[in-house]
Amino acid sequence: MTVANYASNFDGYSGEKFVVDPTTQTRGQDRIVQSKLITGGKTIPFGYRMRQVGGTWKILDIYLNGYVSQLATQRSDFGATVAAGGAKGLEKKINALSDKLMGG
Repeated sequence: MTVANYASNFDGYSGEKFVVDPTTQTRGQDRIVQSKLITGGKTIPFGYRMRQVGGTWKILDIYLNGYVSQLATQRSDFGATVAAGGAKGLEKKINALSDKLMGG
């Protein structure tokens, strides 16, 4: 669902570019990487939190506009679904959202 969500935000290429700050912030065992998307005269800042797992760096969360946690937003959005339908209800909702994002 996450990949489909990000991919649905891009329908073509018109000279956009990503800029990644080479310095990182350390928070415990995590690293925060600051980035920005430059598109059509707009700059959209975002950051992502990474953690090394089994020798490979993994993205744990993305902060839109530099501070809005995608993980916290999804946790809030899906909380009512889990309360009402448990894990099966959440699985059904995520699959439906993924299908919709992929045009299925």
